[in-house]
Amino acid sequence: MATTPDGQQKTTGQQLKTVNIVPDFLRFWDETRSDDEASCVRRFRQTVIAAHPELFKGNVVPLFNSSSTTDQDRGIAEYLKKVAPFVPSIRVLNLRLAQDLTAYDQEFLKVWPDFRADQPVYFTISMGTFDGAVRDVNGSNALLFGVDVIARLYGSTANLSVLFDHELFHVYHRQVAPSLFEGDEIWKSLWIEGLAEYVSWRMNPASTEDDVLLSTELRSKGVPLLQCLSASINRVLNSTDGSDYARYFLSGQAGADPPRAGYLVGFEVISRMGERRSLAELSRLSGEGLRQEIVGTLGELAGTAICTR
Repeated sequence: MATTPDGQQKTTGQQLKTVNIVPDFLRFWDETRSDDEASCVRRFRQTVIAAHPELFKGNVVPLFNSSSTTDQDRGIAEYLKKVAPFVPSIRVLNLRLAQDLTAYDQEFLKVWPDFRADQPVYFTISMGTFDGAVRDVNGSNALLFGVDVIARLYGSTANLSVLFDHELFHVYHRQVAPSLFEGDEIWKSLWIEGLAEYVSWRMNPASTEDDVLLSTELRSKGVPLLQCLSASINRVLNSTDGSDYARYFLSGQAGADPPRAGYLVGFEVISRMGERRSLAELSRLSGEGLRQEIVGTLGELAGTAICTR
């Protein structure tokens, strides 16, 4: 399924069900331009949150991790101020989704014909918390895109096909290699994220590496440090420590240089391993054999560099 600009669903060749709530946000925005802060917060609750209660809860789009209505309303008011500069980009992205999503659907299903498209894809307002994520919605896994964060991070010209393929591949990957998603070892995160980037690159050959890394500076900052980054990640591959994950896979973490370096290293590892395997073969690798190959490939990338990091 794909959506029209007003959020209605239309049928594509297969059964991807897509739900777009961005039109509700834009309607709220257009109808409250002259309202005071309290009225805007009230209308936001009515038009966006109350219309989609399955999305605006702690495990999906948290309302500022507070059960206090006063705290939530204060957070909503601050969010509306922060999102204001990005509303024009949100508006353009909504139109682009309506026009292009059918093509994205069909291209993905063409490459991965065994994909079980039995869960919805939501285009939502994430209150600034994510650009793409998998969350439990109404008791089942769903893929969500935070169009507000996409607008803030990538603007109205965001490469939506790359982002769509990256996140939807995570869903497919979980279907064909479920053991990779059990446990929090760093090597699994390196493989899962790196492969999603590699797949989106192969599926969108005209895209740049900045597009697939979802960053305009990760490659330029990270490549000169790639040997040392590969060596340092290799040392913590078996770690399940949240601080190690944060250092290499989250933005703005102390000690990260550059932030999200694990995405770059993962992409480089899989680019090497992909030289001798198809996408289908890569998607099904798992277990100790895969971990050992990652160790070896990181060693090749690190070379004989002497690093202090």
